[in-house]
Amino acid sequence: MVKGIGENAANGIQVTSTLLTAEEDRVAMEAKSYGEMNSGKVYQNIYHIMHIVKDGKILTVREHMDTEHATATFSS
Repeated sequence: MVKGIGENAANGIQVTSTLLTAEEDRVAMEAKSYGEMNSGKVYQNIYHIMHIVKDGKILTVREHMDTEHATATFSS
């Protein structure tokens, strides 16, 4: 899915953080994206990204998004 995004979104895809919550060793981030595809479709997804942090370094990142929207936007 990721292959070809640069060629298919002339102005790129903007991802904007909308909410951050930190507790213990976790930082949860909600984000939204926006990108106009060369096909005329608009990629506008919502994400939940969980960061696990230890000693000031990110150990793990887990990303959840609407995969059906991504498939519909990036498929031919």
